[in-house]
Amino acid sequence: MTPTKAILIGAAEAASVKPLMDALQRSGLRVERVSAGPQVIERALFERYDAVLLDASIALLPPRHVRDLLRTNPRTRSLLVYLVDCAGAVQGDAEFIQSPERDLAWLKVLLPKGSQGEDGRVAVDLREIQLPDVLQMLLQNQRIGVAEVESHGRVGTIEIGADGFGRIQLGEHQGLKALARILSWHVGSFRFVPKPNIVAQASGNALGLLLDAVRLADEAEHLRQTLPHGSRLVFQAKSDEQAPHGPLLEQVLLLVDFYGGVDDILERIPVPDAEVLAAIAELHKLQWVQVRLPSGTGDGAAWPDLALRDALTANNSPAIVWLVGNDADYVRILWNDARLQARLDNRKSLRNAGRFGGNGWIVDAGKNREVWLRFLPPAPIFPDFALRSDLNGAGVVIVADAQDEAELPSLRKLAAAADLAGLRVAWLAPEDMAATNSADAIGFWQAPSEDAPNAFWQALGGVLGEGSVA
Repeated sequence: MTPTKAILIGAAEAASVKPLMDALQRSGLRVERVSAGPQVIERALFERYDAVLLDASIALLPPRHVRDLLRTNPRTRSLLVYLVDCAGAVQGDAEFIQSPERDLAWLKVLLPKGSQGEDGRVAVDLREIQLPDVLQMLLQNQRIGVAEVESHGRVGTIEIGADGFGRIQLGEHQGLKALARILSWHVGSFRFVPKPNIVAQASGNALGLLLDAVRLADEAEHLRQTLPHGSRLVFQAKSDEQAPHGPLLEQVLLLVDFYGGVDDILERIPVPDAEVLAAIAELHKLQWVQVRLPSGTGDGAAWPDLALRDALTANNSPAIVWLVGNDADYVRILWNDARLQARLDNRKSLRNAGRFGGNGWIVDAGKNREVWLRFLPPAPIFPDFALRSDLNGAGVVIVADAQDEAELPSLRKLAAAADLAGLRVAWLAPEDMAATNSADAIGFWQAPSEDAPNAFWQALGGVLGEGSVA
C-alpha cells in the first residue's frame, strides 16, 4: 500500500513504540520517530507531517509542553497532536491514549480508504484537533458519512458525500453560516459515522467552501473584539442624509428597533456572521447606529432609545401601520405635511428623511388613538415582523408606482402575509398593480394623487377602519 500520510512520533525508546509504529505502517501510513521534544518541534517546523504523536516517555521536554509549543506556532498549529502512553507510564491520565496500538479508531480520520476498520467511525476531542483539518482529510480520503460536532450544548451536523458537502445544519441555520459557526468551536467533541448515499448540496468546490468558512470564522472572531456578545445597537436618526442602500445594510437597520441585541440580529439574518458584523461596523462608522457594550465592558450610560423600544413593544403600545415602499421622497413629503406635524408626538418620534425612521413616527389618529408609523422596503423578512405576536399590528399601506413593476410579485406576497396576520392592506398604487379586479386581490385600492399626503391619510383611515383620518 502506498503511504499517503506521514506521522511523527516522539518517544525516548524505539522499543516501547514499535507495536504502534508497526500498526500505523500496516494501515498505510508513513511513520518516523525522534526521541526528544526539541527534535519534534524542529521536524514539525521544517518537514511536512499530518499528525504528531507524543509518547509519555519523550525526552527533555514534557509531552504537554511540546504540544502547547506546536499549537502556538503558526506553522504547526494546524497539526493533529495526540498524547499517547505506549508503556503504561501515566495510567489514569485521561489526556493520554492508553495502548494506542490496540485500536486505531482515534486516528481513523487519517487512515486511507480501506484501512478504516469495520465501522469506520471517528470520535475525537476538539481540544486535540483542528476541526478544518479533520474535515479536509475526510474530504480528501472520500469518507462518506455524517459528522456531528457538539460544544456547550450546541450540536452541528455536517454531511460529507463523495462529491462534497451535503446538508450542513446548526439549529435553524444552514450552509456557509452554519459551517463557519461550527468551525469557531474549540471545545467539545467530534464524531463521524459512515453513511451511504449522501447527496452533495453545497454548490462549488467543497475545499473552497471549507476555506471560505475558515476565513469567515476568523473574521467574525476579529469583529467580535469590538462587538462582543451582549452588545446592543441604538438607531441614530439623521435628518440630512438618506439611509445607506444595500440588502444587508437595510436588513440590519430594519432589525435594530425590534431586536436591539447584536446576537438577536445575527440569529435573524441568514448570511454568515462575519458579513453581518461587518455591516454593523460599517453602519456604526457612518453613524447610523450607536453601539452599547455589555455592562462592565464599556460605557454603561442609559440610552433613552432602549426604554422607548420597550415601551413601544409593550401590550398597550400604539397600533403599528407599516408604510411599505421604495420611494424615500414619499417619506420626506409626509414629514413636511402640516397635518402630520400637527398630529406628531415628538417625545416618541425620531425624524429621518430616509426610508428608515428610527423608532418611527407616533401620530394622533383621532378618537384618542395613537398610531405608530413604520417604514419598510418590500423585503422578504417583512413576515417576520408582521407575524410577531408581541407587536400590535393594525395594517399595511403599500406605496408603489410604475417604476416598482419588478417588485410587484414581492409586494403581493407581502400583502398576502399581512392579510394572513389579520392586518388590513391598502394600496397607494396604480389600479393595475393593486389587481383590485382579480379574484386573488388582497386589500383595497386608494387612487394616487398629486396631493400625496391627502391620499395617505385616506389610506390610513381605511386600514384603521375609520375612513379618512384627514
